[in-house]
Amino acid sequence: MFPMPPDAESNVLRCDWLYPLEQIEYNHSDFTIMDTDDLYLWTLGINTTDDDAFTNLGSRLISRIKNQATGTNRAFVIAHDGTITSYRILLGETRLTRADFLGEAGWYSVNL
Repeated sequence: MFPMPPDAESNVLRCDWLYPLEQIEYNHSDFTIMDTDDLYLWTLGINTTDDDAFTNLGSRLISRIKNQATGTNRAFVIAHDGTITSYRILLGETRLTRADFLGEAGWYSVNL
């Protein structure tokens, strides 16, 4: 959620619902899903975490992408537009607002 409301749980929209890991793996078997051992991410999600927790988890993901196996030159992070905006801030962009959201089926590319 972006910006994070004071009471995130009361502001959850349908696009914020979490899908079971098994459903994602079944429907997208051609993708490697990272951190399947972190049950926190698959039951509570990253979308309602506080800034410190997001910074920790987001930094960990960025580090894993940078250190991925040789021969793999790209990664796709599929997430809600508010979460993508939070990643953009983590990567150093400033003064982002809801106006900077990607919109329906938008995408954002960055070289790490």
